Amino acid sequence: MVRRSQETYALTHFRQHTSDNLTRIAERRAEPITQNGETAMLVRSPKTYDGMRIEIERGQFWDRADGRIGEGQGRDEREVTQELAAKLGLKL
Repeated sequence: MVRRSQETYALTHFRQHTSDNLTRIAERRAEPITQNGETAMLVRSPKTYDGMRIEIERGQFWDRADGRIGEGQGRDEREVTQELAAKLGLKL
């Protein structure tokens, strides 16, 4: 499900109130900016953008790992966990 902000701001408003907009953006996930009534861009703070990138990369990593296991190229996580626990002298 895609979440969209209920509030949108015209590009003109964004330019005229840049400082206020940047403060608001720093507190939220994203801010849609419209031009001629249509969404022209989505502005995010660097912090929320970085978080989004990490989530995407993590998802891609697990998708690749799942594909490898499905192709018989990986090992079962229980087997790996037990092997690591034995090497580290841990009890599961």
